[in-house]
Amino acid sequence: MKTLDELGLGLEKGALVLLDAAPLIYLVEGGTAARAGVLSAFLEASAQGQIGLIASTLLWTEALSRPRARQDGKTADEYRRILADSSRLVLVPPDVAIAEEAASLLKAREGLGLADAFHLATATIRGASAILTNDEAWKTLGLDQKKGPGRIRILLVDELAWT
Repeated sequence: MKTLDELGLGLEKGALVLLDAAPLIYLVEGGTAARAGVLSAFLEASAQGQIGLIASTLLWTEALSRPRARQDGKTADEYRRILADSSRLVLVPPDVAIAEEAASLLKAREGLGLADAFHLATATIRGASAILTNDEAWKTLGLDQKKGPGRIRILLVDELAWT
């Protein structure tokens, strides 16, 4: 497993990184070792205080929906264990500011789903430096094209896993 330093992302100490669903699914439900290793590196860096790892509480719903549909309590419990570990991941509940930002994103970006709008709004409102995802479409949103404060880098698991 690579460390966050070995991934060479240049994230400042204490930088906030928002976690999207795909990396968590790879870790829990058996993505490749390289994909799972990416999230493991972020979780470990967060536990050591190198970064802050955050997620919208909507991630809890997204993560549990598939195991519940399959009546797979073991997998659901593994998601719960990871998501409830506040030493590695801080869940951010939606509030009015996040809801307003999500509404703006939905208006400005046709085809963006409600859950994704809330994830992106959470990253924006909380001042995240990066988002860890594997959703290539997020790169087209322009969040990483801003200069200076407010710029959010989109980090794709597949790009990090095979660099």
